[in-house]
Amino acid sequence: MAGATAAPARTTPDLSAGAAAAAAGRFGRAVIFPGWRDLTGTLTTAEVLELSAIDKVEVLGSGPADPSARIDTGGFVRPQYRLGELVLTTTPAAGGLLVPFETRDPTPCCANH
Repeated sequence: MAGATAAPARTTPDLSAGAAAAAAGRFGRAVIFPGWRDLTGTLTTAEVLELSAIDKVEVLGSGPADPSARIDTGGFVRPQYRLGELVLTTTPAAGGLLVPFETRDPTPCCANH
């Protein structure tokens, strides 16, 4: 697995199991990882996999993204480690594009209610 830190995780006792899993690369979000700076603009799934340490690109609820699928990164990509693989989850967007499921500025839950 590329990009995981070897530094020990320091946290409160109630969070130590999750921190240990993230430090071991089993589970957790990746913010800085090899190639993250290159993931800007619109790229194909194949380009995302080639340019970065991301192992898989998935479409939420649909499985693996087609290698030719275009992903509008919005300059913000937050893949997750799942069992030692770095996985970017995407969702369909306007214009036949995919976008990362996690956005830089998420809509607050129950906004304007």
